Amino acid sequence: MSNEKQINDLVNMLDQFVLAGGGHMNVEVEDSSRLDEVQVETTNSNCCQKNMACQVPTLHEGIDGEE
Repeated sequence: MSNEKQINDLVNMLDQFVLAGGGHMNVEVEDSSRLDEVQVETTNSNCCQKNMACQVPTLHEGIDGEE
């Protein structure tokens, strides 16, 4: 698979994810010799894994609000 096709496939996957209301996506490459293989795993904020944003505590409570 050409690099351009891989890039276009990734951009299409991201576009579809955002259009469907997705808010966060992690992309990992485990073996660069097998870039034509794609595995998708969907989780929700109750199923945080690895170093996802939901594992990071809010250090400045109220920073995003009008409090």
